[in-house]
Amino acid sequence: MNFIKGSVRNMPSADNPYIKLWKWCLYGVPLWWVIGLSVFAYHLVALMLFASLVYARTREDQGIYLPLSFWPLFFMSLVHAFSLFIHAGPGNMDRAVASTYNLSFWVMGWMLIVVMANAFTRRDLRSMLRAFYWVAFITGGLALFVFVMALTGKQDISFPSLLYQPFLKIMGRSPLIEYSLWVKPLHYDWFVSSSRPRFTAFCPYSTATGTLTLILLMMLMTWAAVQRKTKNLIFFAVFFLDLLALAMTLSRTAVVAFIMSTVAVFVFQKQRALLWIIVFVFGVLMLAPWIWQLLEWILTLRPGSTTGRLELYRYSLQQFEGIDWIIGFGLKPREDSAFVVPIGSHSTYLSILFKTGIIGVAAFVFFQIQLLYRWLRFREQARHHRNLFFLWSGVGGVLIGMILCLFTGDIDGPQLLAFVYFSIIGIFEGCVHEQKTKTLMRTASRERILEREGGV
Repeated sequence: MNFIKGSVRNMPSADNPYIKLWKWCLYGVPLWWVIGLSVFAYHLVALMLFASLVYARTREDQGIYLPLSFWPLFFMSLVHAFSLFIHAGPGNMDRAVASTYNLSFWVMGWMLIVVMANAFTRRDLRSMLRAFYWVAFITGGLALFVFVMALTGKQDISFPSLLYQPFLKIMGRSPLIEYSLWVKPLHYDWFVSSSRPRFTAFCPYSTATGTLTLILLMMLMTWAAVQRKTKNLIFFAVFFLDLLALAMTLSRTAVVAFIMSTVAVFVFQKQRALLWIIVFVFGVLMLAPWIWQLLEWILTLRPGSTTGRLELYRYSLQQFEGIDWIIGFGLKPREDSAFVVPIGSHSTYLSILFKTGIIGVAAFVFFQIQLLYRWLRFREQARHHRNLFFLWSGVGGVLIGMILCLFTGDIDGPQLLAFVYFSIIGIFEGCVHEQKTKTLMRTASRERILEREGGV
């Protein structure tokens, strides 16, 4: 079925079918959440986009551009599949199914990166940012509603999605699936020595909502800059409501990551970035004792959570022996112990190590390093184009923020978070590819002119 035809590089933005389908997927975020389609909707959209791209390019006898960030994710997926195949036995069937679902997030990731790298152009920027603005607007509005309900004394807002019972019968009672099918925007949790309202939206758990909100804030600021609405009252209202949403998730890592990534992008934007970095590092060294006290205070905001995570990390690393360090276990076992989550959880880096070993972690670290390095190198090219520079800044905030957030959170569980994160990486790859193509075309054009002049 070829519902997407032709190359999109010469299409008007409104006619880009890849971006149109991707955009409508984001417009439907609240609907997928309430119905219960979040479990597979984003995977399905990624698969449809990727299959259509392959079909269209094959039919037109055109190649598919595979960006550098595709290869480490693809390789890591293969290692995960191999390790899972080795370790999945009859006694581990439930965990094998759960690990296969986790693997599908990485497959979705490299598919989205390839699609966006081939389909996205700067003409699609405003259309893409409007979709992010919509999700940010809904998130902020829902956070305000939950905040007001908490002020009135409401302790809990939760209900099963429309497809909760049918999906559980088909897919089983995996905690991740059950959380994904349960709509729970408000519940109370322990924070700063008392029970506090906690916000969750469009994700299985609050920490993932915090990381998602970080991305939405970065894209919201990009939207305002591109649309010249940084002084608009509506932008300020949505921005501060999303800050409220971020704070109400009680996700300490997401809050710290948002602040640090915003500061980092501000520094890297400067013409004399190296001088700014030296000044920043000098300032950090001067303030080191107070910064350390601040970090200690942050860790004590939820001491039970901090202690539990550190103990989980320590216990998980103790399970490795011999070849397990090389290719991992393929899956994360759920043991009868003090931990309520599978071994190797609460950190993407640890989770990858547990399922794919050092090989997989090395691939993922390379994935992030090369993205950050190429993002920095792309700065001067982006600086020549106003909107591209704003997008460059927003993408940088996402990349740096996610590097920090993934230390304490899993990316292969929250569906929408993974969808938008890998989409933004693909959008960056699309910008790099487009700029490189234009540079090559200008160079070829100059060479043809010189050849004609030489002939004369």
